[in-house]
Amino acid sequence: MNLRVFPADARSRWMPLLKGMHLHPLTLRFTGPLEHLETRFQKDYLAQSVNQIRVSIVLGAILYALFGILDLLLIPEKNI
Repeated sequence: MNLRVFPADARSRWMPLLKGMHLHPLTLRFTGPLEHLETRFQKDYLAQSVNQIRVSIVLGAILYALFGILDLLLIPEKNI
């Protein structure tokens, strides 16, 4: 993590927490003294990303349908 993007006062405030943070190597969940933050982090992350997930699903469905239409236009003799 590049800490130079944070102001010096923020670095001094958060540096002890970052040094004490431990992650599970496979699941990347918080372990150690910050393990209690995992559930809170997951809830916050879901709340922030749920709209992006929904838009991605809708756009994926539209793209899939457009390729179906493209197939019908390009290869009409193979229509069922």
